[in-house]
Amino acid sequence: MKPKLKTTIVEFMLVLPALALFCLFVVYPLIGGIYYSFTNWNGIDLNMSFIGFENYFSIFKDKYVLEPLANTFIYAFFL
Repeated sequence: MKPKLKTTIVEFMLVLPALALFCLFVVYPLIGGIYYSFTNWNGIDLNMSFIGFENYFSIFKDKYVLEPLANTFIYAFFL
């Protein structure tokens, strides 16, 4: 085996545990959260149905979301 290829394989094997942990604790929950955001699942019940972007449309109609969001932008850009 060539020395460069052997070094590359060793480097990959050293990075593999960190990559596996990153995928387990970051990538998998991120994809799961995105998937669950398109459903009406309450987190406990076994019944889950796909509702698409309805959750995202309803969040921008809620005054308890819009007011703090506006305050955050005001604080971030003007203070």
